[in-house]
Amino acid sequence: MPDRNGDGLDQRLFDEWKEARDMISNLDGTLSNLRKYGFSFIAALLATDSILGQTTVNSTIVLSPQVKLAVFGSTLILVAGLYATDKFYMVVQQAAAARAIEIENHFGTMKLTHVIGRFYGTKHLWLYVELLYAFFALACETLGMIVLYPSYNLMFVITLSTALTIAFIALLPRVGRSPKPYP
Repeated sequence: MPDRNGDGLDQRLFDEWKEARDMISNLDGTLSNLRKYGFSFIAALLATDSILGQTTVNSTIVLSPQVKLAVFGSTLILVAGLYATDKFYMVVQQAAAARAIEIENHFGTMKLTHVIGRFYGTKHLWLYVELLYAFFALACETLGMIVLYPSYNLMFVITLSTALTIAFIALLPRVGRSPKPYP
């Protein structure tokens, strides 16, 4: 990288840009693994939760409806926790991308982070992730409703818990943002 200022600033900025790009790449891998293993774990947990509804006359162990509710509630907490962890890594990644874009603007010829960010934003890829977490919460509620039927009080609790989980998923990305001024 040629040094336009003669003081090594361009080289230091280029090194910082490479570090930011490495951080973005590493966080991509972290998010990919988090989602891959987290989604697999939640799917397995939901499959296990569905077994709660299968009781037979000859069952020696019968779980109370409250225990079943606790299992579904725990699953919703895990969905929310996984989502919060996902968002944490995404915020750190966004910070690294913002710095990479600042450096690219300094050089004027580098546009990698700009292009990736524009593609990510115009395709609304973040929305797919949020919807997937919401669908996990809804799947948990659906199973809970089936297993907890006909206990209407517990069915209401699982519905309320699911609504709170989905509200958490919808509102967490907006926490800390400055409100937009009125025109």
